[in-house]
Amino acid sequence: MIGYSQVGFRVRHSNGRTTFTIKTYIRFEYLCPYTLMSIRREFTLTNTITVTKSNDDDS
Repeated sequence: MIGYSQVGFRVRHSNGRTTFTIKTYIRFEYLCPYTLMSIRREFTLTNTITVTKSNDDDS
């Protein structure tokens, strides 16, 4: 069995909002004498977090 997995992480900032996008690609290949079966699943998790300014110094 061959296992393949890839994780992509992206962060985007816009208008005081921070968006985190996490994509996970999982692929399994089962090699049999007569059959080659490939299964690919994609998981997408997107969270939007609002960041508020406190006493941070942006100089």
